[in-house]
Amino acid sequence: MTLFRDHIDTAAAGRVRGAGWPTVLRWAALAGIAEAALVMVYVERAPVPPAFLLAVLLLVGVVLMGRSKRSGIWVTTIASVLLVIASVVMNAAQLGVAASFGSFAVNWVAALTGVLGVVAGIASWRDRPRSASASNLLLGAVGLAVVIIVVVGIVASLTFADARRAPGDVVVDARNSKFHPSTLTASGGSVTFFLDNRDNTLHDFHILGVKEGEEDLPANHQVGLTVRLAPGTYKYRCDLHSGMSGTLIVR
Repeated sequence: MTLFRDHIDTAAAGRVRGAGWPTVLRWAALAGIAEAALVMVYVERAPVPPAFLLAVLLLVGVVLMGRSKRSGIWVTTIASVLLVIASVVMNAAQLGVAASFGSFAVNWVAALTGVLGVVAGIASWRDRPRSASASNLLLGAVGLAVVIIVVVGIVASLTFADARRAPGDVVVDARNSKFHPSTLTASGGSVTFFLDNRDNTLHDFHILGVKEGEEDLPANHQVGLTVRLAPGTYKYRCDLHSGMSGTLIVR
């Protein structure tokens, strides 16, 4: 009877202890790999060297954790730090435009995953015991990610007021991270642009040297921009994607 009671007490204690920190770290790394793949396959639809390198580094960390636990924890934790930097610093603009659903959701979830990986990595490195805190942190991160994707991102995208094209508008398409056409012509004075972003990532349309000549282009939405332009030649570009530029000739 005593042995049976001891067995029950041990099983209950195991449930209370929750997940191990290395387990949480491993799940965070696998999520980070999936998110890097989503960035390249769905959001940018093109190879993204930083995302690819992060995915490789996270994968190396996961593999090492199965062979040399300490080195695997170190590599995965460093990769998680880099994931936070890439999401919060390098892609800060993507985090602020909820209507740009694809890039907004993936970058926010990647940021949360990176923070989860850093916390779990530090706890693993310090040999913290299994704890309910580990399970709670994992569940909390998943819950917050769902809120960001469903409540914030989807609602913002569905309620976004798309611009309507009017006769005389200068039409610009953002497609495959290129502006089409790459050369625009317009008459001087008040010029209205109809900007159609067909990509799954956030762009912006920036006419260099023109006050108020800049507008965010949320993914899969249409935006209008009206500015006064004197005759001349202008350059326009997307500040978020190198090589995405064109020339505007105002007569």
